[in-house]
Amino acid sequence: MDNNKKQTQAAMSDPKKTYDLIELARQCETMGRSSAVIPSSDLPVEVPPARPTSFGQKLIHALPYPIHTASMAVSTSLNVGTAVLSHLIDGPLHHNWSLSTTATMAFFKSLVNHLPPQGAHSYPIMSRNMRIEVWPSICGVKHQNVAVDVDGSPELSLRLQRALGIEHKLKHKTSDDVHTRWRTIQGEWVRHKSLGAITETEPVVFYLHGGAHHLLSPGTHRTLTAEISKHSGASVFAPDFRLAPKNPFPAAVEDVVACYVALIGAKSTLGGEALDFRGVNVTAHDPNIVPILPVSQRRVVVMGDSSGGGLAVQFLNAVKRMGLPMPAGAALLSPFLDIDLASASWHTNWNTDYLTADPFGVRWMMGMYANGLRRTHPAVSPIYGNLSGFPPILIQAGDSEVLRDDAIRFQARATQHGSQVRVELFRGMFHVFQAFLVVPNEAREAIRRICNFTKEITRPLDRNDSGFQATDPVPGEPFNSSKPPAPEASTSKAAATVVNAGLDTIYAEPLQQDASSENIESPPKKLHTYLTLVNLTKDGRVEEEIVRSRVPRLH
Repeated sequence: MDNNKKQTQAAMSDPKKTYDLIELARQCETMGRSSAVIPSSDLPVEVPPARPTSFGQKLIHALPYPIHTASMAVSTSLNVGTAVLSHLIDGPLHHNWSLSTTATMAFFKSLVNHLPPQGAHSYPIMSRNMRIEVWPSICGVKHQNVAVDVDGSPELSLRLQRALGIEHKLKHKTSDDVHTRWRTIQGEWVRHKSLGAITETEPVVFYLHGGAHHLLSPGTHRTLTAEISKHSGASVFAPDFRLAPKNPFPAAVEDVVACYVALIGAKSTLGGEALDFRGVNVTAHDPNIVPILPVSQRRVVVMGDSSGGGLAVQFLNAVKRMGLPMPAGAALLSPFLDIDLASASWHTNWNTDYLTADPFGVRWMMGMYANGLRRTHPAVSPIYGNLSGFPPILIQAGDSEVLRDDAIRFQARATQHGSQVRVELFRGMFHVFQAFLVVPNEAREAIRRICNFTKEITRPLDRNDSGFQATDPVPGEPFNSSKPPAPEASTSKAAATVVNAGLDTIYAEPLQQDASSENIESPPKKLHTYLTLVNLTKDGRVEEEIVRSRVPRLH
């Protein structure tokens, strides 16, 4: 066992090798270690936990694959049946949950609980079944596959790493082809069939899919991008960026930056001829789907869900540090902004959300994505960094999901740094509820608000090419002047009404500095922030209230 342990550590410490998640999980199960081994160095090596933490998970993951699959199906069926009976007898967990909502939540919660990231059978099951694409005809969209050809990939990678201050901190190369000059990034354009001809002033949505930085694709999110296209009147471009564990951070950020540069035609800002971005293949364009390129950055709105929301903020941070033109704004759906899982809502909302994978396994998984950086490094967990200079950001989350406090903490910190961020919490909703048909009213209202935000911040205005500044007033929802002032605008308790939002009345975490971060003034010991609570009644009415809440502390 000691020899296997030494061989595994030696393989993981070799920066020229790309380790594989499945193989590491198998080695970990073979070694049977009781805790993670973290070498005492500046660049921590993420060794997987020994095995799932609960006895039941240990048992089923020790079974052969067919038996494990069968037992998981039986257990999931029993859990769904129990949840349905509880709903019928005792009522729903939330007043706005229908019977189908309860059953769907129980189904996904059971699957997530049975598939901890470090389980021997987890990654094979997830990787095989989580790339299933939704047919364009089902969601009523016109679809066009395209490619972004990048010339000068090594130079771009080096420029990005230097801008983020991580040039000598990464443990592994992002991929074998990072040394090749030419590289192609796949992606897709989506436009709803109900929309008319493309105009030169309509918005363009730049969508980044979620999936814990390891899973899923633009095709799996096509129903969501279709709804966004339909209600915003925009074409949606979704890049198929590289994923961990084969391509850890900053591979995805590099791909997203390259696609954005191709989209807005800003290649000259990255070094002129040294980085010749040919951009999207023009010969493949369908003029009924793809707008005329390049487009102005003032028409581009970045969107992302879950880890895609976190990637969107990582992208904005890279754009700021590389001196690129900022997009008009960003809309984040249940963003995963702290990969260290430090938010208290991971525990307070554990029973009301389906995203309840083994925290030890999730931290290990995120450590692999971090690629030698600490999980609290501002480059991978933007919530710990300098959030000044960002465009207007709208964040939506459910008040019952485990990532709720990520959104609140981010808004408080960004507001303190001068950026405009609005958080909308939907009563009784769970992780990325916008994509679930079992809550059609809440999902429809959330999409409507996102699309109104998109139209407002991209409508033609007399602005310069740098986009909105942090201090600029942005017209219309959700940043109009009728909303309450920023938290630091008033120190009097009588200046704002404190409404019980059902949130924890707790304190803000201390500011954590990093060697690569800029000097930032420490926040006050207590920090309040404004939230918008959205509730849909049984008869379909939308109730909205502005509340002032203290920022959650770290768990």
